Amino acid sequence: MFKAILSAIILAMALGVNFTYAASKAWTVSKVSGKVVISVNGKPGKWVQLGEQVYPGDRIKTLSNGTVALTRDAEAMIISSDAQMDIPRQGNTANYTTIVQRKGTILFSAKKKANRHFKIRTPFAAAIVKGTTFAINANAENMQVQVFEGSVALSGAGRSETHLVTAGVKYLVPANVNSKILVNRVVNASKINPHFGNDIEKLAAMYLAKIEVKWRKAIKFTSDFSAGNSGNVKAEKTNNGNSASSNDSSSDYSSSSNGSSNGNSSISKSSSNGNSSSSNGSSNGNSSSNGNGNSSSSNGNSSSNGNSSGNGNGRK
Repeated sequence: MFKAILSAIILAMALGVNFTYAASKAWTVSKVSGKVVISVNGKPGKWVQLGEQVYPGDRIKTLSNGTVALTRDAEAMIISSDAQMDIPRQGNTANYTTIVQRKGTILFSAKKKANRHFKIRTPFAAAIVKGTTFAINANAENMQVQVFEGSVALSGAGRSETHLVTAGVKYLVPANVNSKILVNRVVNASKINPHFGNDIEKLAAMYLAKIEVKWRKAIKFTSDFSAGNSGNVKAEKTNNGNSASSNDSSSDYSSSSNGSSNGNSSISKSSSNGNSSSSNGSSNGNSSSNGNGNSSSSNGNSSSNGNSSGNGNGRK
């Protein structure tokens, strides 16, 4: 009996099954428009498919015309064009969610719970919530957060203070820890901001046009972002070397107020992950530095042609 169980475990490991999946429920691609790439469990990227399952260890990258929505139970996120986010293996359990947002803008709808259970890490700050609707922009120079309903606890990397961001307010956390965090009220902010859970249609209609957090280039959510668009684009080489290995042990910018920050943060402007969407078919092993020096390892030399694991089958 023991040998049979051991053999099954060895076989599952050989097939690339990650046992953290059992503890953390997968996200589902509920809508997709334009070109969106998924790197499954460290393999080269491929075009994402409607209905595909996204697990810890996977990475989502949208191109300049791509928008994608992921849902899970009563939660959702809508990811803008020119964005990249990982679901790390560490920090994701049945009761806790961690998202590593490396660039772009994402609208989040987190389930309301009594305790803080949903965290977004960016190169320069982290946001932790109990349940709310909010948007985050991550770029090479700063992290920005805008809250529509509820509140978000915000902690900057290398900073000792924690801020509570409430509805109608937006914060900007500069990369330089010696620069002040900027706080601004949203002009003409709506006083009625419902919580829609995982209802993508209502979230998009109510909040996408109200997102003000952005960088130099306009971040867009594609206009044809609607159900039924499967994202089946013409055959192009998508082996861009983007690894989805998200085991990065990046420092947890949780709301610990130890006051020991001395400005010597390892966060630098080199945190831009540099994962371009070039489709030259050559796995070049672009590392996705998350700003604290811990890049997710990927040598990009896989012989995979990027067409495997089409819909996440066998990863449940």
